[in-house]
Amino acid sequence: GPIFRPIYDKIKVSREKLSYILDSTSSPICVLIPITTWVAVIAGIIQTEFSRINIAEDSYAAYNQALPYLLYPILALLLVPLVAISGREFGSMARAEHRAVFENKPWSDASAKLNVSSNDNFDYSNAKASVAVVPLVVLFGMIIIMFVSFGFPAKELSSTETKMSLATAYFLGSMACVLMVAKNKIMTFVQAVGVVIEGMQKMTYMSIVLIAAFCLGNVCGSLGTAKFIVDITRGFLTPALLPFFMFVIGCIIAFATGTSHGTFGILLPLAIPISMQFEINVYIGIAAVVSGALFGDHCSPISDTSIMASAGAQCDHLEHVATQIPYVLTVAGVCVVGFIVAGFVQNVYITWAVSFALMLCVLFVIRSMERRKAA
Repeated sequence: GPIFRPIYDKIKVSREKLSYILDSTSSPICVLIPITTWVAVIAGIIQTEFSRINIAEDSYAAYNQALPYLLYPILALLLVPLVAISGREFGSMARAEHRAVFENKPWSDASAKLNVSSNDNFDYSNAKASVAVVPLVVLFGMIIIMFVSFGFPAKELSSTETKMSLATAYFLGSMACVLMVAKNKIMTFVQAVGVVIEGMQKMTYMSIVLIAAFCLGNVCGSLGTAKFIVDITRGFLTPALLPFFMFVIGCIIAFATGTSHGTFGILLPLAIPISMQFEINVYIGIAAVVSGALFGDHCSPISDTSIMASAGAQCDHLEHVATQIPYVLTVAGVCVVGFIVAGFVQNVYITWAVSFALMLCVLFVIRSMERRKAA
């Protein structure tokens, strides 16, 4: 956000669009790259459920199988360049872009109060590219070193080896960042360590969610929740529609709670055994839950990632949510059809052919409607 704000202001792009781009390229990326903490959380829940129902498959290997069916995060990312290339906005975002281009006002009156100079005590005048580059080099370098030391790519890494590699790389990358910040006198060493500790404190919430998820999974397993749901729905619920229902329920829970991690913890312990009971592709079930959770996390006004995107773009949060909703709902609508198709055909190529074609058709229809409205 702080890096691209002046660039976007110069080329007359609204802060609402910047916050949308930030939001659409943050959490979706976090579930598509297997080395993130988000995937570590999901893999931990999957591993617990697999162990409970005696599935020997490694959780990371299972998640990699589910990746091609992650319709929402992939389509949300694809929509950004599609909208940028077409140059056609719709909904309230079109009005924000009109204001930025023709009135030379990148931000609205509601966001004006946010666009003031920072009052923190850090000296950014000494900031250099190396402050960001060196920690990233350390992070990815250590990941590669640790993976190779465990035998990758000659053998597939276990969940434990992957987590150990990521934890070591994250720690050393953080320490490299602390040293670079202190070396360039942006913060003192004590201040930089304090920022790291503050970030670790925020991760406590994720740990609580994980523990709660494991407890929920054990309780549901002991009560036979999955079998109960299968028994009461077998007469009227077509198994092929299960991914669709998982996606919709995930959307509702994540939007209402504002947390994707909480949704992972609630639904994955149910989705995995239910998928096995209905004898449908468990990877599609996992992908449906993750996609639904990402939808809610992406558009909920109480989502931390949405709030951070607004703050990074210095855009009024409610305006960010309002301008983003049409785009998010467009992707979600395509995903609804996509998961219905996936449930029936259980073929990733057909699923993506239908989903991508539908996305292009929807954008074409919206573009035609906007043209008629402008005329």
